[in-house]
Amino acid sequence: MNTEPSRQNVYLIDPGTDSNLNLLPLGIGRIASYCRSLDKISNAFDCQVRWLRKPAAVLADSLESPAVVGLPCYVWNTQASLELARAIRNRHPDCLIVVGGASIPKRDASIKTFLAENPYIDVLVRGDGEATFAEILEALIDKRDLADVGGIATTGPGKPGGILISPPNPWIKDLDIIPSPFLDGIFDELMTLHRDKVTGVVLESNRGCPYSCTFCDWGSADLHKIKTFNLQRVKDEIDWVGKNAIPYIFLADANFGILYERDMALADHIARTCERYGYPEFLGINWAKNSNNHVVEIAERLLSGGVNAGVTLAAQSFHELTLEAINRRNMKQGDVNKMRKLFHSKGIVTYTDLIVGLPEETLESFLGGLEMVMTPDLNDHWVIHLCNILENSEMSEPAYLSRYRIETRTCAVTMTLRIHDTDSVKENEIIVIATSTLPRPDWERAYDVGYLCAALHNFRLAFFVMNLLKARFGIDHTAFISFFLDTVREQPVRWPVLHRGVEHLRRQRQMIVDGVARYSPVKELGDFNASPQEALLAMFLEVADQFYDELGELTQCLLDAHDKELPPDLLAELFDYQRLRMTVWQPAATHHRDLCYDLPTYFDQLQQGNSVNMPAKKTCQIDVIVPANDAADKFDHARRRTRGARYSDILDVRAT
Repeated sequence: MNTEPSRQNVYLIDPGTDSNLNLLPLGIGRIASYCRSLDKISNAFDCQVRWLRKPAAVLADSLESPAVVGLPCYVWNTQASLELARAIRNRHPDCLIVVGGASIPKRDASIKTFLAENPYIDVLVRGDGEATFAEILEALIDKRDLADVGGIATTGPGKPGGILISPPNPWIKDLDIIPSPFLDGIFDELMTLHRDKVTGVVLESNRGCPYSCTFCDWGSADLHKIKTFNLQRVKDEIDWVGKNAIPYIFLADANFGILYERDMALADHIARTCERYGYPEFLGINWAKNSNNHVVEIAERLLSGGVNAGVTLAAQSFHELTLEAINRRNMKQGDVNKMRKLFHSKGIVTYTDLIVGLPEETLESFLGGLEMVMTPDLNDHWVIHLCNILENSEMSEPAYLSRYRIETRTCAVTMTLRIHDTDSVKENEIIVIATSTLPRPDWERAYDVGYLCAALHNFRLAFFVMNLLKARFGIDHTAFISFFLDTVREQPVRWPVLHRGVEHLRRQRQMIVDGVARYSPVKELGDFNASPQEALLAMFLEVADQFYDELGELTQCLLDAHDKELPPDLLAELFDYQRLRMTVWQPAATHHRDLCYDLPTYFDQLQQGNSVNMPAKKTCQIDVIVPANDAADKFDHARRRTRGARYSDILDVRAT
């Protein structure tokens, strides 16, 4: 007869996102791994992991006598976790419900508000979750009051105001006490259940960030020192990814490349893994904030192994007062330009990040920064982000919000080019729409100019046209875009295709102001949600001939307004060349062109930084290289055309 007491059930549940982006849940995986590794806990509790969304009531009903449930709270799943907590409380009233994660407040006043608004939560974990959750379970085993556990807030009778906030636990110093869910079988269990839904993994080789940007919740004083996981262990996790044919790794390190020798060894192993298994194909990286030759070497090794991982040249803003307000210091622009050229010489694509809505930024300073990032180099890209207020960031503090008169809207979280479950609970994000130096009309203008620039320049819809106008006549890219917006709005009937794009920008911007969502479905993308620039790219190229006819006529109006002139045959050939370089569904069979102007050489010279203001009138022949297209339909083709809202495919040409 078995006289051992039966183990109680502990469930760690991550509902994931409400979209088809499904990265294996590293957070709860690590907590489960750690708890299972401790004999005291594993003898008393059966720690189980659940992942992906189901109706909350259905999931709550499926739990068998849960003693404890742990739920993560991040931007992409907080509301789903809270809805599930309510359902579990109704179905299992005696269950202890614990929440933790980056979206859990750390400030005392915010903690009290959170627990008052969510009375079905018993315990809130602050800081590292692995050790604290284990300590909660050990306290239950020992029948100790949870008030003895550090790093939590808990509710119940006998506590002042019904809430007790214990002193914070120290951050875990030796990360290797936490076993790996990649290697101990936990993620194998999830792959058995959900292999067809897994789109990638989150991988963490270190924790901590030496910086303290006010818009970020990473660089708190407790996490300024970087702590690392064992190098061989991380390599073994990478092997697991390759063997399981998983295409995407999001590397959760705050500054990859800052630990050069170690990070180079990891990059080499990722590249070797891709060479051996064909996976991972894509790597999402938070690169070291100040790029240097070490980052070049790391990126070059990844590229040589077939791993797609462009390098971010982090800027956020070029305005000194803004950089001071967000506690950030950028590289000198001359050094940035040198690094950019070095990356490009190695065939490495670069991106520059800009954020709309940072404190002290003005419309003028934002547009000036935007002009700086728009270069004539096809290897160079840039990305616009809307400023978000993250829980626990310095920017989220009431005094900071008040100081810079930051106005926000709470919107539903949407992700670009993802299918969202319309029946699922909506997650929330907080978006800045005005500050003391960027009143709402200026924010709206920055939004419109920024995203139209992203479509026409960064996604290359008018890249060659804009670069020639700037080189020949000194017409800034932002001036071209401003003329586009104002002229089309004044005469919408004359420019029906262009006006439809401008109206999409206005509607999407208004959805944010109205507190709805940052993205909306786009017909030309099969009704997937899309970022503004991806939406415009799809809308304009769906009717490419009409779009370029209207844009050509608009460009002539711009030249007339500036009292400038291009030979008509050059302007016509310029637009023909621009049109040829764009990828469209089922392109024309003829890929050869005879040109009257040597446009390829002209744009190559601009890309190399040479001063040329007019293409030579010189006959040349080119072939347009159209790669094989295995897209299922025009919608699939349109969605594949872009890479994470960062850049769009463009066709190469070859002189014949």
